[in-house]
Amino acid sequence: NAGTACSNKILARTTHCYNLIEIDDGDLRIYHVRPSGEQELVVDTTR
Repeated sequence: NAGTACSNKILARTTHCYNLIEIDDGDLRIYHVRPSGEQELVVDTTR
């Protein structure tokens, strides 16, 4: 698992969030993770 970094100096009107990237046996899943812990699956290449 790898997560992209986020900053507390956001210029846009948005919440702090990060992307969670999972790579497993050639499959890729990317989740958008919000501060509440809610995860939204945005990319899924599972076979």
